[in-house]
Amino acid sequence: MYTESRIKTAHISAYNTFWLNNGDINNRDEIDIIENNSNPSTDYSNPEYPWTMHSQYFVVKDGVTERNKGNFDNRNLSEGNTLKGVKWNEEYHVVGAWWKDEHNVQFYLNGEPAGKITTKQPFTLEQHLIWDLWTQDSSWVGGLPAKSDLLDDSRNTMRVDWVRTWRLESK
Repeated sequence: MYTESRIKTAHISAYNTFWLNNGDINNRDEIDIIENNSNPSTDYSNPEYPWTMHSQYFVVKDGVTERNKGNFDNRNLSEGNTLKGVKWNEEYHVVGAWWKDEHNVQFYLNGEPAGKITTKQPFTLEQHLIWDLWTQDSSWVGGLPAKSDLLDDSRNTMRVDWVRTWRLESK
């Protein structure tokens, strides 16, 4: 299957996410298409965050986790792409994932391949689409947002314009 969504992130120190998931902490399949933070608040945070499409997967069976990343920096889009180097909060970006088979996912950004993952264990569960905005007091997330940012509706809202999903059918 292939799914994509057109998203403009909130400009607060938080992950704006679009992901697929099914299961619980001990048994789940998860594909994180994006975890984007355009405005990290911690000094430790990677200065690349405002351009990094954090993409990853988790296959958890009987409490044993397999995980890997397929991140992509949007400054590496092709020269002709008008969204090359544009921060997540400045414009809408189209992010997507082609779930090719039980082991392979190709991520897309603004119409171009953008990172990929290959699992050792197969994805075995149908997954649900989820959008959310979350943070925690961790440097790897980017830290907590300022209270003034949380109270500012021009900054604190992730906008989802649309979503499309296709599923391959046998003839």
